[in-house]
Amino acid sequence: MRVVRDNPAVRLRVIMTERNMTVQHLSFFSGVSERTITALRSNYSHRKPNMDTIYRICNVLDVHPNDIWSDC
Repeated sequence: MRVVRDNPAVRLRVIMTERNMTVQHLSFFSGVSERTITALRSNYSHRKPNMDTIYRICNVLDVHPNDIWSDC
């Protein structure tokens, strides 16, 4: 499962699926726009989001930032 470990977009999708979390729900609870979350899940964004965005998403998903973005 190297692809999952090496790809934050895949890890984010997997974690959201495990928690039955939609883009809309994650956006609502985190305050991060649906557009940003969709870009992160779709790998459209090739750069890491800023730390505030990372913490907001991880707080709602109840994970450590390194669980998604391994270079945090």
